[in-house]
Amino acid sequence: CQGELTSFQDLSTLMPVNGESIVMWEWDFDYDGTTFNKDASFDNQTVFDRSMGTAGTYDVALRVTTDQNTCSALVVIPVTVDALPVADISANNPGGCSVLDVVFTNNGVGMQPDAVQQYIWEIDEGSGFVTDSIQSPTDPGFSNQYFRRFENLTTTPITYRMRLRAITVNSCEAVSNPLDIVVEPGPRSGFMSLNYSPFDDNCSPVSVDFEVDSETQSLNPSSYLWSISDDDGLIDQQNSGSSPFFTYNFINNTPAIKDFLVTLTTTLPNNCSRDSIRVIRINPSPNYDFVIDTLQFDCDIMRLKFEALTKGLSQYSWVVRINGVVVLSSTTLGDQFEYVF
Repeated sequence: CQGELTSFQDLSTLMPVNGESIVMWEWDFDYDGTTFNKDASFDNQTVFDRSMGTAGTYDVALRVTTDQNTCSALVVIPVTVDALPVADISANNPGGCSVLDVVFTNNGVGMQPDAVQQYIWEIDEGSGFVTDSIQSPTDPGFSNQYFRRFENLTTTPITYRMRLRAITVNSCEAVSNPLDIVVEPGPRSGFMSLNYSPFDDNCSPVSVDFEVDSETQSLNPSSYLWSISDDDGLIDQQNSGSSPFFTYNFINNTPAIKDFLVTLTTTLPNNCSRDSIRVIRINPSPNYDFVIDTLQFDCDIMRLKFEALTKGLSQYSWVVRINGVVVLSSTTLGDQFEYVF
């Protein structure tokens, strides 16, 4: 491969006459087939290593000369130097808050001097470079981009180093200069509801207490922003500062079950922030109104019909009192009933 040393060794033999012997070895490393232009620095060397220079095929000529009648012989052997691949990368984002998404671009794709067998993306997380991913130009969906997500759950910045190793079909390889990706700590933004369970009745209105979890608090955030929203958008937004506690009164004025989204945005002193969301489901409070219809009224009786305005509830509890005395109490009459006074 280009830049590597090529080993040379003289294998010349001689059928000596009258004690004849080889006394000179001369080398031309780019013989043109006509004129022998030797490299004098390699005179009389029979075993050595030499760099051949740029990629290409070189005709290397060896001329040996004996000590009688200056007899000489020439041998030519072609030496092929394979090209090194291009290993060069760039990133769309050199740093930021965790979780950080970075797209790396392999700038060598489409301009390689030789066919590439593999591109190996390597990462150094502090203990040396290791393989992070391997791409082959023959892979389905291969492109010149590589996506990597970096996460920092500590309290101090982390510098990740990325580089690309390109390997040709002739096993020549090149390694790009490393890129430093600085990832600032990002909050976990976790929280819990202290007095809410989705298995409770949760009839509107419901006051819910929230607290930021201990892992998030341990990062010493500078602020907590609480956002309340529903399907129609943002309802309310409150900043509790550095206090990890928050209380909100959820009111459902609709006739159906309503889901509220509680979003906590946690911001660290380095201005990195992150969200987390919980769902609070609130049941509607039924309409207690009812109408009265007089069915019969004369000197003997008064028959009245009572009908709830809200239909389809699972239970209706009716109580009738006369002069403060309960004369009817039922949960089985449904949404309407008749009573004779």
